[in-house]
Amino acid sequence: MIDSEMIEQLRRRAADPETRTDVPPPDETSHFGGRFTTVVVSLDGSDPTADALCSPVRADEITDAEARLGFTLPVDLVRVLTEVADGGFGPGAGLPSLREMTSRYLEMGADSPDRFGRPWPTKLFPIDLESGQIVNWDGDLAAERPGDDGWGESFTVVAESLEALLQAWLESPSPREASAAAMNEMLLDGLRTSLEHWRSMTPEARAAQGLPEVGWEQELFGHLGVDLDEL
Repeated sequence: MIDSEMIEQLRRRAADPETRTDVPPPDETSHFGGRFTTVVVSLDGSDPTADALCSPVRADEITDAEARLGFTLPVDLVRVLTEVADGGFGPGAGLPSLREMTSRYLEMGADSPDRFGRPWPTKLFPIDLESGQIVNWDGDLAAERPGDDGWGESFTVVAESLEALLQAWLESPSPREASAAAMNEMLLDGLRTSLEHWRSMTPEARAAQGLPEVGWEQELFGHLGVDLDEL
């Protein structure tokens, strides 16, 4: 179950547009979950990089959605939507809004997205209402595999619960952090290549370039602040 501590962590990360989702800021590049976005990630066409976070869902909106759906929404989902925000934060481009989740579920139930007309699972919201698991649907695989076996294989579990999904997201780097780590690794790769070149030279060859016999690594690369002994 999602507790108050996790709610606070979600609020803090969701409050910052740069960490709210896995979509990088406009001036950067990167991406969660492939086809999982078909079902779970933002479906309403909103801009996940926008500064404004949606207000939390009201209790009466939960009641209205449950009346339309004909079942009670999972407790953790209700808590996240009513205590953090109405979607727009989380893995990928963010969780969809309550309205989008409700409309999408009803649409898929009334008109299955499967090319062979196999009915959408009645307990998949995309949280499996019986197990609590988060399930990914691979529409491309389903389109290639007629029959019940192919339909079943097009659904895969990507998280054991909404809590597990969001906890993994909270522990993952933000797009800016991931970009900085990637840039740092590129720097280190270039530095390793350069060091390999200079280390392959004889002391005499390095001396001809004005480098001392001892401490030439620091002479060349000390300003980078990198532990050269680790490279």
